[in-house]
Amino acid sequence: MISPDFSARTVETLSRRAALRCSNPDCDKLTTGPNTEDTKATNIGEAAHIFGARPGAARYRAEMSDEERGAITNAIWLCSDCHGQVDKDPARFPDTLLFLWREKHAEKLLTEIGKPGELIRRLAADRELRVLGELPLYAEQIVREKPSHWEYMLTAELLEFYLKPVLRAARDLEKGLVVRPRHLLPYEEFSRWVSNKPNDLKIFADAMVGLLQEMQAAWGLSGEPGDPYAINHVCKLIGKAASHMVAAAEDAKFTDVPKGFEGVSSCLAEGALYPIRRLPELSAFIRTIYTTPTENGGSFRFILSIELPDGWAESFEREMKKGERALISRGGQW
Repeated sequence: MISPDFSARTVETLSRRAALRCSNPDCDKLTTGPNTEDTKATNIGEAAHIFGARPGAARYRAEMSDEERGAITNAIWLCSDCHGQVDKDPARFPDTLLFLWREKHAEKLLTEIGKPGELIRRLAADRELRVLGELPLYAEQIVREKPSHWEYMLTAELLEFYLKPVLRAARDLEKGLVVRPRHLLPYEEFSRWVSNKPNDLKIFADAMVGLLQEMQAAWGLSGEPGDPYAINHVCKLIGKAASHMVAAAEDAKFTDVPKGFEGVSSCLAEGALYPIRRLPELSAFIRTIYTTPTENGGSFRFILSIELPDGWAESFEREMKKGERALISRGGQW
């Protein structure tokens, strides 16, 4: 079973990379020194979790795997005093701040060391990140460090990053928090409009099939490194595809259809939003790829079912017939 705690090797590597100094720029104290006993040294440095190791810990993220929690990408070297402060007051010391502390500390040390090779390596990493664009700091750390299974870690993190605003937009729409002018649909356009809406789901499903294939290609063949740019590109496209479905739902909700067909609009909006709610399952599955043991190097199969809610077709047909009866009762007047 994988532990969320840092291994002894990770702690040693982290302490050396921090030059045994606290990464808090307002502290920067040396965390090791002599002891009264000749055979011992005094150590006040600690490997701190940026995202907490267990539920209830500071900055804990339930969606992360224990391997991610125990990886060096989630660690920062602090003195015991600073470690206590950042864990007692996570609101004052959010993950973004801790990642920046770590990055600035590393930059300062590299400048002090002054080795051309290390400085060039840093510049190469910075250039790679610039090509990727604006990413969460944790995702940047994954790209810099490239720990074991980094391709899957990065994919899960970027999927959540690009889907977060889309999921929020879908939630706002469902809760009635979105306001926009309503669009009056001319009666001669209704038939084409209502028949084209289900096609949005097919377009989305077809795109997802292709994107999942591109995602696997971005991870690289067995034994070969993945491509951070390709991973980021695929995750960004998945976010755009999901955003298209939210836009389709919003259009259905804010289009004035003929009287009696209001239920049809509700069905169309629900049909567009339903697959969006299931997309977080994708990043959750990707995290199981490297945390669940397989026998004899077995592989994983993930089936992402892009489908409509149970009974949706029946509800849609029922609402259509209800609208048609209302239209007949009005003598065919829209």
